[in-house]
Amino acid sequence: SGYAGKDAMTAGNIMVIGAGNAGQALIRDINRSQEINGKVVAIIDDDSNKWGRYIDGCRVIGNRDSIIPAVTQFGIKKIYLAIPSATTAQRRAILEIQISSSVSESLMIKLVKAVAHAL
Repeated sequence: SGYAGKDAMTAGNIMVIGAGNAGQALIRDINRSQEINGKVVAIIDDDSNKWGRYIDGCRVIGNRDSIIPAVTQFGIKKIYLAIPSATTAQRRAILEIQISSSVSESLMIKLVKAVAHAL
């Protein structure tokens, strides 16, 4: 079973980028949703003060340099970008991860502009 839940691998492990208010609300929504077949297993945030903290049972594992290693380590299938204040350049840099040769082609990245429209 483990912390990711017994169905985590088949359901699709989820990474959330952004541990601020939008990210926290999104994580709670995902973990409580009946519609989403997945579980948040990793959180990314550039604020080092948040690293090692837990949000709704999930650990903030590091900054954007941790994204690609974590995708492999945790078997991530979906990434939600929950940083409403992110600039176009920041969003583009994160989206470029999807075309990185070291990341699975089946990875889905979803931009979350407002928590209410996330799911």
